[in-house]
Amino acid sequence: STLVHALEQHHAKHPLEAGAPRRALHTGTLLALSERTFDALITQMMEAENIVAEGPTLRLPSFSILLTPEQQDAHNALNARILSAQLEGIRFSTLVKESPDLLQLLLNAEIVERVADQVVHSTVLEQLIVDVRSFFDKQTALQPADFKAITGLSRKHAIPLLEWLDGRGITRREGSSRVIG
Repeated sequence: STLVHALEQHHAKHPLEAGAPRRALHTGTLLALSERTFDALITQMMEAENIVAEGPTLRLPSFSILLTPEQQDAHNALNARILSAQLEGIRFSTLVKESPDLLQLLLNAEIVERVADQVVHSTVLEQLIVDVRSFFDKQTALQPADFKAITGLSRKHAIPLLEWLDGRGITRREGSSRVIG
């Protein structure tokens, strides 16, 4: 009941968060439990369907994020703003200062993605993948200048995206160029 109460309090205090970090709940009375016992309690409560775990986050089964009409409007506006920034994205630090909870919702839903210091809309990144794969239909190597020509981006924005493509396995770096991953 202590764990359920802690989750109820967390949900009330942070209604836009998907749940509470598991380790953040190991406080107060629950701190008397060893790590192993605390983990066993969580496992038992999950099996009894008293709590839900999504990675390191715990929530009550009845909890879901519900946006007020004002929050939904702000969510939609932020989504549209990031989409309109296209491949240049918007600085992560700027968005975190402006609306951290709504940004986290977009990140959690994989509507947007962090690419180095920028936040870029997922549909824009999906189109980038299509464009790069189309390039490789005709060419065997992608030079940074080719990538800048495809995207119209400056080196400042192009290099993090090339590294993102490498990280996704779309491309692979060989010297100064990229080949299909």
